[in-house]
Amino acid sequence: MGRRIKMDKANNFSNERLIYILNEMKLKYEVRESHYSRLPFEESKMVIVDSDLKKTSLIKIIENKL
Repeated sequence: MGRRIKMDKANNFSNERLIYILNEMKLKYEVRESHYSRLPFEESKMVIVDSDLKKTSLIKIIENKL
């Protein structure tokens, strides 16, 4: 938490909040089951977003909406 977005914003993060923000921005996305390579035994979600924006720009927009 806090590597790409500010720590106080990362504390407000949840998968449901992210989905709400993506719907609000009217972006197409897909949620997949995945595993983080450092913790292969722990299940997590991966969100694939179809957008013309660069990844860093999209992350900053989401950060501002958190």
